[in-house]
Amino acid sequence: MNKSFSRIVKKGDSAVSPVIAVLLIIAITIVLAAVSAVAFISYNIPDASPILGISIKDNNDGTVTVSHLNGAVLKQGEYKILINGVSQDISGFGDFAPGSVIKLNVPSGTTLESVAVVYAGKFGDTLLALKEFGGTAQYLKVNGENYKLVESHEYDTVSVGSYTGYIDISKNGNQVVIVVTRDGFSGSKKITFSDEINLTPGSYISYESDGFVIGLREDSQYLDLIIDAPPYLIYEIIAIRES
Repeated sequence: MNKSFSRIVKKGDSAVSPVIAVLLIIAITIVLAAVSAVAFISYNIPDASPILGISIKDNNDGTVTVSHLNGAVLKQGEYKILINGVSQDISGFGDFAPGSVIKLNVPSGTTLESVAVVYAGKFGDTLLALKEFGGTAQYLKVNGENYKLVESHEYDTVSVGSYTGYIDISKNGNQVVIVVTRDGFSGSKKITFSDEINLTPGSYISYESDGFVIGLREDSQYLDLIIDAPPYLIYEIIAIRES
């Protein structure tokens, strides 16, 4: 009798063991999945930066104007405007959409140094546009000679109709940075090149991936920016040789 009972117990044990093993595997899988989910949720995934064209202008009367030229709409609370690194009160301007113009006073008693537009994303701020105002001329060298960069300015396209855009020209260390906004662009296009270049008069440097051409005129007086993107044609002076 005892032997028979012993056999039954052993038989039952061998039947229960696989069930326990399966339950343990399921429990471990659930725990690992929960840990992975918590880790994934805790990880800050950067926001995709909105694409839009922005014009920043010093009105030379103690005010600055920030204009939305085209591209994504920024809802109220999704963007900030900083003057000299200090966030300004823009609560009364609502959404920043194509055609929006925001005019702000430069804080009294301060010199205008910079204006920035920042996207306030879920996981942090992203710089969308920055314009620095130094009050001093900026230069690059072409064939060893000084060329004065022109100021940022509006322009009209030619060839087909007339479409207004904006060219922002600045220097970042030994790099010249040009940002062009116009109808037909999704936001802005940017080109960066060295502030020391060599060009035979009448020749050009092509940046085909961006559709830009930098050309030196035959008389070596002007350095031009050319963008040929039918039906538009941009042909603008970006630097003038010092006399």
